[in-house]
Amino acid sequence: MAWRLEIGDNSLLVNTLKQRYFRHGTFLQSDCKRSASWIWKNLNATKPIINLGLRWRICDGQSVDIWSDPWLPGNAHSKISSKRDGLSIQRVSELINAPTHSWKTDVINTSFNLRDRRKILQVPISLAQAKDRKYWGWTKSGVFSGKSAYFVALRYIKGCNVARQERVPPETECSYSSHFSNMWKDVWKILAFRKVQFFLWQCLHEKISVNTNLKVRRMVNNSVCTRSILVLYLGPDDCSLVEIWKESGVLPECRGLAAFICWHIWKSRNIWGFHSTKIDPNVILDKALQDFSEHREAKSLMHFLSPHPTSGITSCISWHPPPEDVTKINIDASFNLKTKESCGALVMRNHEGVLHRIDSIYFSHVPSAIVAEGLTLRTALKACLD
Repeated sequence: MAWRLEIGDNSLLVNTLKQRYFRHGTFLQSDCKRSASWIWKNLNATKPIINLGLRWRICDGQSVDIWSDPWLPGNAHSKISSKRDGLSIQRVSELINAPTHSWKTDVINTSFNLRDRRKILQVPISLAQAKDRKYWGWTKSGVFSGKSAYFVALRYIKGCNVARQERVPPETECSYSSHFSNMWKDVWKILAFRKVQFFLWQCLHEKISVNTNLKVRRMVNNSVCTRSILVLYLGPDDCSLVEIWKESGVLPECRGLAAFICWHIWKSRNIWGFHSTKIDPNVILDKALQDFSEHREAKSLMHFLSPHPTSGITSCISWHPPPEDVTKINIDASFNLKTKESCGALVMRNHEGVLHRIDSIYFSHVPSAIVAEGLTLRTALKACLD
């Protein structure tokens, strides 16, 4: 919700909160008064995480402040590090040559240090007269996700460097700590529904709502659960669940069945607790077996229908002609990680295979291979318009 508030999502809830708490400016610029609601106070607590993930995609450059906004490529150090020293330039648009859609290299070379110059020249400039927009810097697609936000939040809380390239020290890791890493991986590989896997994850984290955990949160007074009909043995503290399973010789497929049984026992326990309805143990077992069988059959069918590459055989990619009166363009790009240089190529042919155009393009200051592909594709689209 905090991210949707920042990017200006047009939903009813976002508009309501915006009218109530910040009619002007952005979510990150808003304040939180003592009289604010509990929801607004919690949303404001996420501002440091949103700040760490917010990035600007440059289009016309008129909305982005050169000195304070995160607009440089890369997750680490995405803001300008050069000192302003009385420079009058304020917006990124002042660094862009609009008619040619290129950077003003003379202004950049005289205003910024070497590190900033290299990063600025790596930013692609949009050919369309569109407005700058915000994106989430911790996913490849630029779309916000709870998983990536959890990654950033964990490292922010532990005071770690949130650069993608830096590995998190073992003492700051959570679910993926070195002691339990194999166990977590096996839980997510169990042949079961995602909700069943998540239930096992909650059990391992002691997050299920039994009286022992509720008493810790001061929600109940008695830690003894009168309706406990499920006991999960996870082994001693120095022994992982994976080791116990491997030593017992239980097949991975049987672990999935055990997970379904535990899940249905937990469901029946909740039905007993909230509706005072007891379910026969044989019915619980039958439901678990049925769900497990259906899930296994569905997985087998998906595996059968999915294409399987033939190992050891190199397939030759052939060109397929487009429909009549349609021109087809094939593109490709190479990228040099050390020099940040790229070379793209395009071939334009009609339905008879007659060449209309063949071209190669050199790009400098390219941050990644995917940007190189994107620049080549953009050149191909320009060729279509020409």
